[in-house]
Amino acid sequence: MMRTRQWVRCVVVCLVFCLCAGLVQAQVVKKAQGSLDDLVAASPRLGVQQAVISAEQIRSEAAAMETPGMAAVVGEWDRFISENGSQWHLMLDRRTGRPAVAEGAGIPWVPGEGNSLSRHDVREVLGASGEVNRNTVVRLAKKFIRQYPELFAVDVDDLDVAPGGTGEYGGYLWYVQLNRKVQGIPVERAYVVFRVNHGNLVQFGGEFTGAINVDPVPSISAGTARDILAGYLGGLTSQDQWLDEGRLSILPMAPQGDAGAYNAQPGQGVDYHLVYTLTFHREGVMGTWEAKIDAHTGEVISFRDANKYGSVTGGIYQNSNADAEVVRPMPYLNVTNVTAKVTDAGGNYTFATGTATAALTGKYVKVTDSCGTSSLSTSTAPGNLAWGTSTGTDCTTPGVGGAGNTHAARTTYYHLSNWKAKASAWLPSNTWLQAQMGDKVNLNQTCNAYWDGSAVNFFKSGGGCSNTGELPTVFLHEAGHGLDDNDGSPSSTVGSSESYSDINALLVTHQSCVGVNFIPGQQCSGYGNACTACTGIRDAD
Repeated sequence: MMRTRQWVRCVVVCLVFCLCAGLVQAQVVKKAQGSLDDLVAASPRLGVQQAVISAEQIRSEAAAMETPGMAAVVGEWDRFISENGSQWHLMLDRRTGRPAVAEGAGIPWVPGEGNSLSRHDVREVLGASGEVNRNTVVRLAKKFIRQYPELFAVDVDDLDVAPGGTGEYGGYLWYVQLNRKVQGIPVERAYVVFRVNHGNLVQFGGEFTGAINVDPVPSISAGTARDILAGYLGGLTSQDQWLDEGRLSILPMAPQGDAGAYNAQPGQGVDYHLVYTLTFHREGVMGTWEAKIDAHTGEVISFRDANKYGSVTGGIYQNSNADAEVVRPMPYLNVTNVTAKVTDAGGNYTFATGTATAALTGKYVKVTDSCGTSSLSTSTAPGNLAWGTSTGTDCTTPGVGGAGNTHAARTTYYHLSNWKAKASAWLPSNTWLQAQMGDKVNLNQTCNAYWDGSAVNFFKSGGGCSNTGELPTVFLHEAGHGLDDNDGSPSSTVGSSESYSDINALLVTHQSCVGVNFIPGQQCSGYGNACTACTGIRDAD
């Protein structure tokens, strides 16, 4: 390990305190901070969930109870079956009395491998481009709703396209999501969806469709709602920053006396409320604080921290690849989720909505892996991204995160990111430490590692040597050469540079053996002073 010399003649370093694993772990979960945290509350009626039952059960209940609304839904479903075949299955939401999900053999919508349609057959919905696009499937979805109005009981003019939930995926799947509003006011959690596979509609459904009886004109102003919130909090401060001073929406809630499973009459299980949503930041207090206040009664329905604290974790080698992997938070990692974000030292970030995506690239380190690229994503709140763990070496992965999610990629990213953050605290004016460093792993050579003037470089296993990107004392040594070149003083001579780099690795890892498990099962020569318990290059003893 040396600039471009062999590892046997080199090893790296820098004057930096070691990483405190316990402190990092303590940062994973947000802890209550008093005051605002103590006031968090929510009506139990907010937990209203679908109560899914079969169409057959609704059919029998509709006949027994003589409910005209349910009879109309059952009749509409019978018409749908008669027109599209019996290989369809329907599950309804007892609360709304409308379809939760219907799925079946498929109805040709657009040209695809699942049907014989041509563009000429669907020319009426293609638009000016003459190609199947998002507008095409949205037109078809709205046409379908008009064709079977009792299944949805929504006005297509009250449906807005959800951009993040509508589009083509994988070259053969089309998803359509239409969000609901009433008189221009959005209805929270209310939508209809359609799934098209290889050109055929195979699934549709929705949530909180059907009748909504609520006065859309508020009885109190947004200003009054803010005053109510201030009273609830015991006052606002001059440093509170409003993010939303009062946005109207319609909120589904369970009926009075029902905060759990709904077993009553179909179609009567949702109570809709017009609410103001107010959000603000308080200086020095973690959180985006959100209140929902009834726009007619002034009731504080909920108060909470609206942040979704996602975490990014991955398996790394703490000391060497001779040990089992341990799962650690991935610090300072770039995450794309609506906007660009960076995880904190504990691997946390604030998840918004939609899809969160990350590679093993961050504020301080950019990994380039010869095995392939890394990519991990999730659309499930709270947005946790787990790079995982695995056995093996070199290009072995956990089966997620892409071909570049290797032991070396995760381990070098974790240790080098933490090292640069610690070093920056001691050398705050050092721009090289604050910049992103290249980190190349799984290079197709063996028994070496080096600093090339701009990036650290690590080799695969072979020739009796371990993968050098899996050995923290090796890559922390090489990073030490980088700091030696960029610490504001002339670079050290060969001998003193190796000492400089070794010290860096020793301080961070608390390992006196530099290059632990570099040559598995073999003790180092010690340069004339034989090692007794070091499978690396040399021992500080």
